[in-house]
Amino acid sequence: MQHLEPCEERIDISDSAVNEHEIAVTTDWSNYKPSMLRKRKHKLLQQTAKGTPTKYGNTATQVLEEIGNTKAELNKLKMELLRKEDNRKMEIHQQQLQRIKLQNEHLKLQNELLSLQIDKIKNAQ
Repeated sequence: MQHLEPCEERIDISDSAVNEHEIAVTTDWSNYKPSMLRKRKHKLLQQTAKGTPTKYGNTATQVLEEIGNTKAELNKLKMELLRKEDNRKMEIHQQQLQRIKLQNEHLKLQNELLSLQIDKIKNAQ
């Protein structure tokens, strides 16, 4: 029976490193801190994190792009809906305006008819 030692690989980056892109892959993340991603020497770690697939098979950047595209499409649909609603309200307003104009014309004709009837009655006396 063989006895295996636990793997304790760590990120090995020195400030005086010639090539910043030489980062050893780690399986032990016990010393990881989120502030490490903000440091210049961990730029490659950021770049590799962007390309890391999520559990759905997409990278975080792809997911964010999909969210942005979905929001843009949603905004386009909202604008289209608002335009249709605006056009519908404008048509209703035009119909109401036309109805009011017809009612006013009807009232004018009734007034004219009544005034002619009054004149006819006055002339008959």
